Amino acid sequence: MLTLVVFAGIFLTLSGLAFITAPLLPPTGALASARRLFELSGPFETGTCVISGGLFLISGAGLLAWSAGIV
Repeated sequence: MLTLVVFAGIFLTLSGLAFITAPLLPPTGALASARRLFELSGPFETGTCVISGGLFLISGAGLLAWSAGIV
């Protein structure tokens, strides 16, 4: 069970980082596929993506801290 929690924490943390960094990528070029994947076309979508990423990041870090016995 602890292994599942660790993998879930890693997944959520990496997902949060992907959500947070996607709006920072250029709209054209090789990395533009991430912006198209998240459908970032305006300020509302960008803000929602960053907020969701922050929540995923906090959840993942909390699971990792709990599984390590820090919390």
